[in-house]
Amino acid sequence: MNFELIMIGTGSAFPKHSYNSCYVIKSHGGLMLVDAGGGNGIFNAINESGIKLSEIHHIFITVG
Repeated sequence: MNFELIMIGTGSAFPKHSYNSCYVIKSHGGLMLVDAGGGNGIFNAINESGIKLSEIHHIFITVG
C-alpha cells in the first residue's frame, strides 16, 4: 500500500510563525485530514498546498 504524507502545519499548540500540527494522508482510498490545526488559517494552508477541501473525505483527531 503506497501513501503520501503531506505536512500542512508543523507548529506547536500556540504557534507564532506556522500553523498548528495538521497533516493530510493521500492514499488509493482518498484523502484523510489528521488533526485540523487551529482556527480558520488552516483552510488557507490547505489551499496553499494545492488540496481542495472538497477532496478530503475523512478527518482523524488525535487528541481531545
